Amino acid sequence: MCILKNNSHISFCVHIGSSMNPLLQEFDILEIKSYKNRQICTGDIIYFQLPKKYELPGKSADIVHRIVKIDSKGIYTKGDNSKNKDPWVLNHDNIYGRVTGVLRSDRYRKIPGSWMGKIQGFVLGQYCVWILIVSKI
Repeated sequence: MCILKNNSHISFCVHIGSSMNPLLQEFDILEIKSYKNRQICTGDIIYFQLPKKYELPGKSADIVHRIVKIDSKGIYTKGDNSKNKDPWVLNHDNIYGRVTGVLRSDRYRKIPGSWMGKIQGFVLGQYCVWILIVSKI
């Protein structure tokens, strides 16, 4: 969830929640770039608005998750810290932009998209599964 927005080409927001751990952590400042004429790709981490039927009263409808699939029905997402993909299907109108960087403390890191993002998502997913297994031992 983001709590600061700007309607220009580049926006910044504060990340709230744990769905994208360990890559994104609570209170990270995210750099968001609008797609404009660029292609939306599997592996991108996107900042988007939930489809209306999934909104809960009093809750923010803005989310940051990774794109895991794109087909003729729409765009499917998942948090890196989750085993299951999200129940909603997005369209282009739901997406504000792609997360391109993160500022944590005084360090800035670029966030890859597309095929590099797929690799990063896979590696982090395996890391989260490993942590779950080890924590149960």
